[in-house]
Amino acid sequence: MTVGGTMAEYAVTGFEGVVPLPEHISNEEGSSFFVNPMTVVGMVKRCQELNAKSVIINAACSQLCRMVIKLCQTEEFNLPLICIVRRQQQVDILTEMGCKYIANSSAEDYKEKMAAYCKELQPNVCLDAIGGPTTGEMMGYLAQNGTCIVYGLLSGEPCSYHPLLQIGKNLKTEAFFLMVYMAQLPVEEKIKMVETTIRHYKTSLSTHIHKRYGFDQVKEAFDYYMANMTEGKILFKSELTGKTQ
Repeated sequence: MTVGGTMAEYAVTGFEGVVPLPEHISNEEGSSFFVNPMTVVGMVKRCQELNAKSVIINAACSQLCRMVIKLCQTEEFNLPLICIVRRQQQVDILTEMGCKYIANSSAEDYKEKMAAYCKELQPNVCLDAIGGPTTGEMMGYLAQNGTCIVYGLLSGEPCSYHPLLQIGKNLKTEAFFLMVYMAQLPVEEKIKMVETTIRHYKTSLSTHIHKRYGFDQVKEAFDYYMANMTEGKILFKSELTGKTQ
C-alpha cells in the first residue's frame, strides 16, 4: 500500500511512503492499516515518551480508542486508562473489553467518578479527541506537569482552557497528527512503528468493517456512517458499484 494514493489507480511515492503488507494481511484489511492502527501505535508510544503513569481518553468507544484500549492492555505496553464515554451502552461495551475505570459524562455521578479515578491513578497524559471546552476540562483532571494531546476536534470548536490552569499545574498541550509525527522520526523508528503495527494488527489493532458500498453509494454510505460511527468502518469497493450489499 502507498501513502498519498487514495482513490487512485496508480500512485508515485518515495520508499518512505510505502508500507509492505505481509501475506497474512489481505488487501481489504490493508485498506485500514495506515491511519487508525499506526495513529494508535504512535500515540501510545508518545504517551510512553511522556512517562505516562495513566492516561485519560475521551470518546473512548470509538474504533480508534478501542484499539488504544486493547494495545494498552497488552504486556508490551501495560498502560492504565481512564475511559470517558457519553452513553450507558458504551459503558457496557468497554466493561466487556475489561476496562476498569469508565466514566459516563451523561451520568449524574460523572464528576465524582472522575475525581475518584484521578485521585487513585494520577493521570499525567490525556488523549483528547473532542476539543472545544472539553480540552480545558481534561486538563483540569491531569496531575502536575501533565500533557494534553489533542488529536481530534469532534466538538467542531476551538480548544479552550483557562491559562491559570496551565500555569498553576505546569501543564502542556500538544497536537498529534500521524504524518507530522512520522516525518520527525528517523527511518529506523518508522520501521519499528510498522513492525509494532503488524505484530498487533490481527489482535489489538484489528479493524471491524461494518458495511461495504460501491462508489455510486457515497451519500448513502456517509449518512449511514454518521449515524452509526461506533459500529465499525465502512469500505468502498469498485466491484460493488451498481450493486447493493
